[in-house]
Amino acid sequence: MTGRDLVHAPAGPGLERLLERARYGSYFEVLGLSRDAPFADVARRSRELILLLERLGSEPAAGIEAAELEELRWSIREAWRILSTPELRERYSLGLARITDDMEGGHHGPAHD
Repeated sequence: MTGRDLVHAPAGPGLERLLERARYGSYFEVLGLSRDAPFADVARRSRELILLLERLGSEPAAGIEAAELEELRWSIREAWRILSTPELRERYSLGLARITDDMEGGHHGPAHD
């Protein structure tokens, strides 16, 4: 399902996947974008998702509670704030790279004896 399909689809599995990405994914994953996505894509995708959530309102929809909808709104706004600001995006991306490297057995910092 593409971003445009998710925006125009009724609430359901796509919305549940979005909630899961908001809870457990990076800001890039929340927006459904790659880490090298241009700023224009970040803006476009953020607007699409906000429009989807505005269309749903604050009423529970397809198993998604009102509090979960607010959690999605917060995650999307925060993803937009971080990823649309070059300095914040760079710092955030560096942090993600370190986490990924550490998970893959990499090491940052001084060597330990």
